[in-house]
Amino acid sequence: MIDAGKHFPKMNGRYVFTHAVRRFPEVTREALEKNGLTVADLSLLIPHQANLRITQAVGAALQLPEGKVFSNVERFGNTTAASIPIALDECVEQGRIREGTSSASPRSVPDSPGPRRSFAGSAGRADP
Repeated sequence: MIDAGKHFPKMNGRYVFTHAVRRFPEVTREALEKNGLTVADLSLLIPHQANLRITQAVGAALQLPEGKVFSNVERFGNTTAASIPIALDECVEQGRIREGTSSASPRSVPDSPGPRRSFAGSAGRADP
């Protein structure tokens, strides 16, 4: 496996970009709605940090100002499954998540086998 180079993550970039830009806003709205919130209630969007172009396109699709869309991908790159926990920790450290803050985190979930992806989102308000 290692000798064949199969231990490196691989993706079809165009496919991932197209579907992430379409599905992240959808799952974000679904997660917000299930929690009695709307995009207008959102204090901060903390998406999976796949790449900056996806993050910016999702923020634009949700009509969020740049300051409401968190990104650290320019410092860390795509840390795959760790991207949202790392981003959440940074947001707490920076005081961007505190009591009363509402946030949403859309992410992709790789299906197995093959390049297909599912998408999921979570949303909520930070309470004491």
